[in-house]
This record gives sequence, structure tokens and C-alpha cells, in this order.
Amino acid sequence: MGIFTICLKSQLQKLVGFKGSAIVDPQGKTKKINFVLPEGVDANLKLLMQQMSNSIEQLSLQIPQQAVGVGSQWRVTSNINAVGMNFQQITTYKLINLEKGIAIFNIAVEQIAPPSQNWKPPGLPAGVTLSLKSYQGKGQGEMTVALNKLMPVTSKMSLITNMQMTQKQVGIVAETAINQKISMDMNLESK
Repeated sequence: MGIFTICLKSQLQKLVGFKGSAIVDPQGKTKKINFVLPEGVDANLKLLMQQMSNSIEQLSLQIPQQAVGVGSQWRVTSNINAVGMNFQQITTYKLINLEKGIAIFNIAVEQIAPPSQNWKPPGLPAGVTLSLKSYQGKGQGEMTVALNKLMPVTSKMSLITNMQMTQKQVGIVAETAINQKISMDMNLESK
């Protein structure tokens, strides 16, 4: 087991029993999530939890006001600021099954960020700036919802993001090119 794994494991153990709350509108859009983290949690873990909070807000099921049936499909466009980066997310929902108050949805997500954003994520050293050149994310998943419950019964989502940026540092003329590809799988289950 590597040192990073041991450090991450010890930090995650500090989250046991953490609490949170959420505000959800009648169409199912999560307006706000508030995680209450225990004392002494590492700054990087706080950032990870903030990103997770943003992901949950962004991936919440949003049902249209008009009635929908099996086979119905709709899109929701959101402008998002995640850890200081602005992007647009287009989420497509398709109702694939509805029986006995349980609905199953297929979900597709596309994320696009405008280039030339100066991005300063938390923890970036002083004198360093990042400039976004391109960002694109694509994902898909499935969500099972009991229509009489606030939280989905299950939710599975896979997301792949590709980001290109340049890094500048005060006192150094040359820029550093950074290419980053992140693959994330998220499985949530309500109990």
C-alpha cells in the first residue's frame, strides 16, 4: 500500500459520522447541500468533499413540471462554478421504467467550459496562475427513484473529463502545458 493510500485512508476515517443537509425544490433540483465536517479534516479532503457536494447538486434529478411518461426525454442546462471554474452542463434524462411508484432514468451529461478562463483552485501556490485552454466532460448513468422519497434509491454515474491548461509562475517566462484526464465513477445507495 502506498503512502498516499495510507494518508487518504486515515483522512477518510475522520469522516465517519459526518452530517449534512439538503434543500430540494418540488421538481427535484437540489438547491443547496451543506456538509458538516468534523474538526481536524485535512484541507485537501475538505476540497474533495466540496467537489462531491457540487457533483451531488449537479447530478440531482430534475423532473419537468408537465407530466411525463415512460420513454419521455428532457434536457436541463445549468451554469456551474466548481472549485472556481465555470462551465455549462447539459443533462439529458430519459424515463425508461415506471412501476409501483419506482422510476428508473437513464442520464447523459455533457460539460463544456469556455476557454481562456484564469483558474485559481484552492491550494494553488502564490504567484502561480492557471489558464484553461479547453475542458470537456461526458458522462452517463442510471438512477432509480422512489417517487415518495427525497433521495434516489440508487444512482450510478461515470464521468470522464479532459482538460488542457497552461501554468504561469511569477518570475518565469516559459509556460507549462498541462493535460489532464479524469475518470470518475460514483455509486450512491440510500438506506
